[in-house]
Amino acid sequence: MNKANKLSPIEAIERNRRINLIGFIIAFSSWQLGQIVTLNFSDSIDPELLFIFQLLMVVGSLGWIGFSYFLYRTIRLIKQHPELSSQLNDERSSLIRIRAMAYGFIYTLGAASLFFGGSFLIDAFSANFHFSGSFVAQSIMLIGIESAWISFLIMDSKE
Repeated sequence: MNKANKLSPIEAIERNRRINLIGFIIAFSSWQLGQIVTLNFSDSIDPELLFIFQLLMVVGSLGWIGFSYFLYRTIRLIKQHPELSSQLNDERSSLIRIRAMAYGFIYTLGAASLFFGGSFLIDAFSANFHFSGSFVAQSIMLIGIESAWISFLIMDSKE
């Protein structure tokens, strides 16, 4: 490979950051959605559909492992070049991260409120159906994490 065509470490990180974040979002969503359906609705859905969600869970978790490896490589690259840390964590990036976490927190509170309100409505009309705690907790976690990542992705793309 020609040295003129080789990207600098900061260019390589910036180029792959968006791709890695989209990969994390898709892999985490697939993994958690498959796990939520498999653990909570396995007795009430068709076996073929259950198999699809189990496959989604396995593929998503393997994707999560793969993208975690890319994150590990990025962290190693930053440790090899400490001067990149200040370039990657400039004021704009820090502000976007803080705003994305705030959006994630707001969506988490909204999801918790919807589950809480939904449980009151369901209890009022059906005495024998209840949300399990693991279903609610995992769903709220999925919504909170994904909303923060998606918010970061949207705000980072607006330059």
